[in-house]
Amino acid sequence: MGLVCYFVMISLGEMGAYLPHKKGFAGYATRYVDPAFGFALGWNYVFKYFIQTTNNVNAAGAVVQYWTLSVPIEVWMGAYIS
Repeated sequence: MGLVCYFVMISLGEMGAYLPHKKGFAGYATRYVDPAFGFALGWNYVFKYFIQTTNNVNAAGAVVQYWTLSVPIEVWMGAYIS
């Protein structure tokens, strides 16, 4: 799997050197594959960042809760969000 990731990153570097694009990964998908594929990939990244943010807040609350059980995890998650 690491070799596949390596080749993907090399390919992105080659595309970026040949034809620079300011829209990132979704822009390359739009340009080289199909506009609908780029649109779907862009929304996929938006959903990924929503899920990743909430997952990181939950993990941070769980780490702090390891040291103290007197404060519920919801309080720690609320403190990290605000």
